[in-house]
Formats: sequence, C-alpha cells, structure tokens
Amino acid sequence: PSDALDALAQRIPVDEVRFFVMAVKLQRQTGGQLAEVLGNIAHLLRQRQQLVDRVRVLTAEGRLSAQVLSALPPVTAAALWLVRPEFIALLWTDPMGLQMLQASAVLMVLGCLWLWRMTRIHV
Repeated sequence: PSDALDALAQRIPVDEVRFFVMAVKLQRQTGGQLAEVLGNIAHLLRQRQQLVDRVRVLTAEGRLSAQVLSALPPVTAAALWLVRPEFIALLWTDPMGLQMLQASAVLMVLGCLWLWRMTRIHV
C-alpha cells in the first residue's frame, strides 16, 4: 500500500496529492482517525483554494493594466502610421530612429516582464 501511494504521488505531482499521501502514510504508521485526518486535509485544501481565488481577484486589475500598457505603444504606432505615415517613416529610415525603435523595444520587453512578475504571486 505504501508503494502504491508513493507511485500515486509520483504520477500526479500536485501538492494536494502529496498532502493526501503523507497523511495516509502517517496515519497508517501512528494510527488514529483516518476520517478526521482526511477531513482536516479537505478543510486545508478548501482554504488554500479560497486563498488562490482571492489572490487572482486582487491581481486582476494589475494583470489587465499590464495587458493594456503592453498593447498601447504598438496600437498607438499603428494609429499614427494610418493618420500620418511620414512621422513613423522617420523611425525606419533615420539611423537615430532605428536606435530609438531598438531602445523602445528593449524597454517594452523589460516593462512587460516587470509587470508580469509583479502580478504573478505563488500561493
């Protein structure tokens, strides 16, 4: 039975399964109320899921802001290209414009990574 539980934990590498396997193995070694132990694990897992849901709700605004801020420069550049193409053409034809495009691309990637890290919380 212990080998089967270990195989289960290896096949399904999820924290919840590891909690279950540890609890059942400890209960087998020490004895006691398995129903109470499993009830406590179920309560713990429900609380953990509530915390994950709460974190997702609290970070939703930040995630949406990150998406909007990431999309804003390309959308603005496309709109400007449609309205006044000669303004954007300088970025592609002038050496200084190319440097500005490269710098802005690097800064955009760094900014997106930073926003992604700020809104990614592990529970």
